[in-house]
Amino acid sequence: MSTVTEVRTFSDICKVSDCVHPRHFINGYCRKHYSYNKIHGYPVIKQDIVKRLPLTKANAQWLAGVFDCEGWLGTTTSHNTYSIKAGVGMATPILVRYLLKLTGIGKVMKRVVKNERAKTQYHWVIWRALDVKRLCATIKPYLILKVKQAEILLNFPALHSKNVCYRKASYIALRKLNKRGR
Repeated sequence: MSTVTEVRTFSDICKVSDCVHPRHFINGYCRKHYSYNKIHGYPVIKQDIVKRLPLTKANAQWLAGVFDCEGWLGTTTSHNTYSIKAGVGMATPILVRYLLKLTGIGKVMKRVVKNERAKTQYHWVIWRALDVKRLCATIKPYLILKVKQAEILLNFPALHSKNVCYRKASYIALRKLNKRGR
């Protein structure tokens, strides 16, 4: 007699450790654990601890001034997934590259505009959520115009948390705060 060992792939395993219930998965949980979590709530995953960027007080104040004038703090959405971002856009690359060198986070991108009368734009963009939160924690005490945006981004739930409603509400609130014009 030979014994047959069952090979289970990642998609065949429930997210709850030591669960042996096979298949029929809903959002990564077997039916038993999905029903329990739907009634009693999903396990809470703690937010990341946000530490400030290693900048001097003068550099943090200057960076806050740059963000108040030329920067943006906001959210993006794609397929019902909300993420946070921050950045600064300018027509010259000197300051944008200096921001990357000063903070050590983000990426510098060049955007060529199709309009022949417009200049090429350079953007320093931060997409990583923890880096955006570190930036907000560093510059929030010195911001004047964008304090509310920084507070919302600091309290923005982690992407792996199940709090989709709060992420969507934060997205809508930031859209209203960042609205152009009247």
